[in-house]
Amino acid sequence: MEKTVLTRKELYELVWSEPMTNLAKKYNISDVGLRKLCKRKSIPLPPSGYWQKIRFGKKVPKKKLFNFSGSDKIELNKMGVNDSGKLSPIAELKALTREIEGDSTLPLKVPSKLTNPAHFINHVKESLSKTKRGYSPYYGVVETDVGEINIRVAPNNVGRALRFMDTFIKLLQARNHILRIDDSGFVILHINSLFASCNLFLQN
Repeated sequence: MEKTVLTRKELYELVWSEPMTNLAKKYNISDVGLRKLCKRKSIPLPPSGYWQKIRFGKKVPKKKLFNFSGSDKIELNKMGVNDSGKLSPIAELKALTREIEGDSTLPLKVPSKLTNPAHFINHVKESLSKTKRGYSPYYGVVETDVGEINIRVAPNNVGRALRFMDTFIKLLQARNHILRIDDSGFVILHINSLFASCNLFLQN
């Protein structure tokens, strides 16, 4: 197993310079293992929501690195690496999922009532309220019009589908992803990193 050797000060500067998921990709390691290592070495980590605040230009104080009586040498064991030397898709997906779930500023819970819906949802809500069984090849369901987010659902589940999709859209927007609808009605995401499937972190 390959290793990267750092000093405690160097690791401290790294974890406050960019998100854990970025470091995990850069050093081909598990972000969970990195967090545990920092804890053992008494290296303070950015609090939940830190990088979101930094992204919006807010000033957040950096926790001080105190003296440590143990060894200053730190070895990072590479984990989840495939044959090409890159972080495996599964390891990358798990790391990103943990980052999302650990950010308390993100809307991760589907509410029991639809309030202040996203722009995309207003059109979808009106579309699904129409009687569309005569137009759908699928018996017993309603579906959205062309040019809208593609949703096909049983009439009694329309409210739940709208709340779920509204939460998902707001989550994408909170993560600074850009959304648009193509002619087929699918959501197009312009993203720079792997995005976890919505059913991994949206909770009913």
